[in-house]
Amino acid sequence: GHAGGPMGLSELNKQWRKAKEKIKQWFEANPDTGIEQFNLTCRLLRHTYCTALFDAGVDEISAAEIMGHDVSIMRQIYTHISEERKKATVEKIETLYKAKKCPEKSAKVVE
Repeated sequence: GHAGGPMGLSELNKQWRKAKEKIKQWFEANPDTGIEQFNLTCRLLRHTYCTALFDAGVDEISAAEIMGHDVSIMRQIYTHISEERKKATVEKIETLYKAKKCPEKSAKVVE
């Protein structure tokens, strides 16, 4: 709240409405972004937060604990693979494959 304590329900609702209005205004001001307009929900925020945990490199067990879920359920419900994560994964696989295929090129010579 205003005094630094917990936010009351009326203040929370006020802030929620303001956030939704700002999102709506942004989409109205930027119609050609190619981003699909969305409705702000608690579930969307939770999904976004969990995805951000994975994108930040938080391990599955820690993320599941933070989200209050079993690892397999949490993966199914709250995460998706971002394009950046897919690209990074492919690059890791390619690096490992190249190192295994040509070990002489990836080994460092120590003199």
